[in-house]
Amino acid sequence: MTHKQNTSSPSPSALRIGTRYRPRRVQGDFDAIVIGSGIGGLTTAAIMSKAGKRVLVLEQHYTAGGYTHSYARNGYEWDVGVHYIGEMGSRLSTMRQVF
Repeated sequence: MTHKQNTSSPSPSALRIGTRYRPRRVQGDFDAIVIGSGIGGLTTAAIMSKAGKRVLVLEQHYTAGGYTHSYARNGYEWDVGVHYIGEMGSRLSTMRQVF
């Protein structure tokens, strides 16, 4: 059996979620403002929203998700996750010891 890929939906790296922040676009009052749409920010915003709170999530990148999304270049796709963590070269590095 062959699997036919659905070419009508965009790949995860092609999705643009939300609207770029501009002060004039923000209307009304919010119970909470979450800075950053990584997994922690989105989880917090979702829980607060389910609890009936009005939540604004601000993200500087064009795609929500922080280290949970991926990007594509020249036909290859990468996760953004762990390769952004620095200070791993030195064995004395606190970050290296944590991991």
